[in-house]
Amino acid sequence: MRNDVPDKLREYLKTENTDLGERADNFWKVAQPILDRQSSVNSNENGLAHVSKVELNIWRLIKESDRISDFSPYDLFILSCAACSHDFDKGLFKELPEGKVHGEASGDFLLHNYRELQNSYPEMVAIEQIIGIHALPPEDFQNKLNKIPSQYPLATNPVALQKLAVILKTADILHTDNSRIAPIGVDTSIMDENERKKHFARESITGWMIDGSRIILNATPQTPEHHEAVGGCRDYMMKDEWPAVEGKLSAYDFPHTLQFNISPPPGQKKASDCEKPIKGKKYSKENYVFNVPYREKGDGVLGRTEALTLLREQLTKSRGTAIGQTASFHGIGGLGKTQLAVEYAHRYKDDYPNGVIWINADQEIKPQLIQISQRAKWIAPESEHQLILEVVQARLKTFSNCLIIFDNVEAQKDIEPYFPEPSAQPHLILTSRRPQPGFEPIALDLLDEEISLDLFMMESGRIFDSIAFEEQNAAQKIVEELGGLPLAIELAGAFIKYSGSFSFVNYHALLKESLTSTMPGKLSGFTGHESDLYKTLKVSGSVFKQAPLLKDILDVLTWSGSSFMGTSLLSDILNVKGHELFHPLSLGTELRLLKKDENQDRYEIHRLLRKVRQEEFILKENKEWAESICGRVGSWFESRCENFANLPEYETEIDILKKWHQNAASIGSLHASRLLWLQAYPLYHWGIYQDAFELVKAALNDYEKSSEQDQELKAHLLNDLGFTYGALGDYDKELKFYQRALKIREDQLGAEHPDTATSLNNVGAAYGNLGDYDKELKFYQRSLKISEDELGLEHPDTATSLNNVGFAYGHLGDYDKELKFYQRALKIREDHLGPEHPDTAASLENITIIFTKKKKFLEAHKLLVRFLKIIPKSHSQHNVLISMQDYIARQSKKSGFRTPAAILRSQNKKGRKNKGKIKSKKRK
Repeated sequence: MRNDVPDKLREYLKTENTDLGERADNFWKVAQPILDRQSSVNSNENGLAHVSKVELNIWRLIKESDRISDFSPYDLFILSCAACSHDFDKGLFKELPEGKVHGEASGDFLLHNYRELQNSYPEMVAIEQIIGIHALPPEDFQNKLNKIPSQYPLATNPVALQKLAVILKTADILHTDNSRIAPIGVDTSIMDENERKKHFARESITGWMIDGSRIILNATPQTPEHHEAVGGCRDYMMKDEWPAVEGKLSAYDFPHTLQFNISPPPGQKKASDCEKPIKGKKYSKENYVFNVPYREKGDGVLGRTEALTLLREQLTKSRGTAIGQTASFHGIGGLGKTQLAVEYAHRYKDDYPNGVIWINADQEIKPQLIQISQRAKWIAPESEHQLILEVVQARLKTFSNCLIIFDNVEAQKDIEPYFPEPSAQPHLILTSRRPQPGFEPIALDLLDEEISLDLFMMESGRIFDSIAFEEQNAAQKIVEELGGLPLAIELAGAFIKYSGSFSFVNYHALLKESLTSTMPGKLSGFTGHESDLYKTLKVSGSVFKQAPLLKDILDVLTWSGSSFMGTSLLSDILNVKGHELFHPLSLGTELRLLKKDENQDRYEIHRLLRKVRQEEFILKENKEWAESICGRVGSWFESRCENFANLPEYETEIDILKKWHQNAASIGSLHASRLLWLQAYPLYHWGIYQDAFELVKAALNDYEKSSEQDQELKAHLLNDLGFTYGALGDYDKELKFYQRALKIREDQLGAEHPDTATSLNNVGAAYGNLGDYDKELKFYQRSLKISEDELGLEHPDTATSLNNVGFAYGHLGDYDKELKFYQRALKIREDHLGPEHPDTAASLENITIIFTKKKKFLEAHKLLVRFLKIIPKSHSQHNVLISMQDYIARQSKKSGFRTPAAILRSQNKKGRKNKGKIKSKKRK
């Protein structure tokens, strides 16, 4: 940050935009009479000093957090005016107007007097929205905040309203020091108890400072009564004020942890509890989490005491590093790296008050972070996807006194975004196949023969001294041949234990037989042990006889990558009922052939066993089997791709989809095109249209290179490529690809097929985007006729076509016909989908717009109220429609009211089209 940055917001604003700076000064000047009326005798308020200090706090937060570049001059102008006006109602009214809360009345005054205050009406709307919620308690503040547009169009630059509202409220919360007390006639003897405690707290608090991610309020109480008052103030702020802004501040990369530094009264020792932050409400980043997906073995871990001791010593060294105290295990799989990390996490979890977090570095990290956040309740799960990730990342980067484990790291760059900031000192553990720079390695040696034998006996459930000499001899030979690799010993012991009557002599013979086979050692780093490992990991046919489906499970997981797979996907791939998987999965887990996620019903094959079976069960030699699996994987994802509600499950399995796309490509299958296409849906659902476009385009390119033909798939690809072109604003190409998809569906399915109707809808939409409304109507009418003839007059898809025809009439200016078709669609949706269905909400929204344009405000208001009860808060139009509801309510008794053109254009474009998502079946 520059050293010459002014210390006051408006002074800085003048250096960036002279006009806005002078206008902000003028706003404060015009507001002076109102500000002068905000202080009174025997009041805890010094109105003018308070709003001035809030403006100063705003600038300190921005400047001292080094976030100036995040704010435009218009942002700063709005913040200055908001600081000035947020408490206007304290100077305007002795009692708040009926039905208004503090802040709302101030906002109403701005809107009614914008000319006198010499600002434009849109600017006053922006200020009104953020000051109207500044005094609300945390839950109400968050609810109202989500209804404010994150970006509000103002002049040529949008302003970040949500961020501005959070900064204003934070600055207001932080002004609780002695400068807030009115300097005239204060007599505490006539105050009630609560007012007196508030006064004593403010007398004691001297100000605040920023220290890394913390905001520290300093207090110096002079009497026990003042000390008690400060403690009460602290408790109130931490419980009833700070939770409103903490999560957002963290997401915006501002200091977000509030802490009190309270000096003891003269003659008393310092109260340590005064220094501790107090946790907020139900959702808080401070919530404890223990996220380790595997159980501990405890005393079952043999030969690793020294490594655990060294790990503990290394992590608790007094000296710090740039990324906290660190340690890593590296080496070939099977040494027990992951298990040792598990044991450490369980053994020392009580030494980490901020929790233990486990991340599988060889899998998609973002879905894991979202699941961890939901389990720990760091942020409400209905929050925006990106905000959840920002909060989790901030939690990882800024918290000390926690343990973070990155398991199976391939490249350090993949996990560097989650490394702690210099001010934080968590403990980090990495497991990897190769050394990682910056992490002190801990060597994991092969087990010696004595410990190997002990481990083998424990895993096999036998007692060495109680078995015959020849069995003892065979056991010793087995562990000798296994070469001290823990995984191999555990699997061998588990096999014998499960078989019951299988002797050591027989097992040793099996190993000797395997040694004579053709499987060579493939794993580097353990010359002399590779063949033994491969043969140990081969699964006996006798196991499959007890659970035949286990072999199919292993085959699928062998080629499904390193991610856990859920039973829903697995049962569909194997074409079996879910309950049929219970026994083979239990057996596979007991034999340690499979690993089960501790928190979910999801399974993976151990990576070493996967390598062995890939050599044994070669994909290219089983192409017919691979083709069938690709088809079932594609069907599972395609059945879930369009519904946003399926997105969490879809994303959880996305690594499986990507792996089978690779498999399909490796065998030259046409399924590769389909499996690549399906990867675009999560991107579209999150609005990442360019990346979705690239995937669909690549999938179509792969299809066109293939000698195989699948016209249904080709139509899907063309259709969705057209849709992504439209989402990116290229309407000429949108039309071109929709027309190609329509031609295929007409040729393959016939002119009257419902999927053909879908393509007709899409072509109509493209013509509408290009402004050719006559053709738009023509195609929508053709689609409607097919729906009525093939599906019936009351089918929900017919309602979609009616909706689109109405939309086209609206483009042509025939609002009577537009309304007629919308009303028909609403009747069908209410009768067949119910009054709470999202499609019913869409019809309500459409008719609301028409009634508003016809100045039927009472009818519009009734429908809009119904709509807002149905629509989720995450809906893109929710915030705008809240504002629209207010406009309609206030104008319902006025003639000549016109809804602002910008809102109507937004609604006309977005509200009635119901595009939703990439469509290959229907268009709403």
